[in-house]
Amino acid sequence: MNRKGYTLIELIAVIAILAIVMVIGVYSVTSYMNRSKQKAFDVLINSFEDGVLTAYTSCLTNPKGSDFCRNHSIPDVGEFDRISLGELENDEFVEKMKNPWNTSEKCESNSYIIATRTSDDNISFSYKTCLKCGNHVSDPTCIFN
Repeated sequence: MNRKGYTLIELIAVIAILAIVMVIGVYSVTSYMNRSKQKAFDVLINSFEDGVLTAYTSCLTNPKGSDFCRNHSIPDVGEFDRISLGELENDEFVEKMKNPWNTSEKCESNSYIIATRTSDDNISFSYKTCLKCGNHVSDPTCIFN
């Protein structure tokens, strides 16, 4: 007898293989998306730090040109200054930062950087960056109020 078609076992085997491939695919895509969101958060941290340097550089050329410059002076070597994200956003030294994990939500404006001046011959700083976007914080030792 010559029957054409697939047996039940063959169909179940194909479905099982497809399910395994789909699970691996979903895991890979989810993992990729989480890594890309973390990288986007890292870019926000760098933008925040660059905004501080831009603000201080602006203050050198125009000391009374913005609220930031009127409220902050460039620290001496070894001294520090605390700058909030809200201040930098208000004076447009950084763009409004959106939470990479929920783009309809903005990062906390009370996020802050502690910038410590490290050199006397140019404006260079070391940073403790405390950026909070949703449940994600750049440094677990940061305190937000």
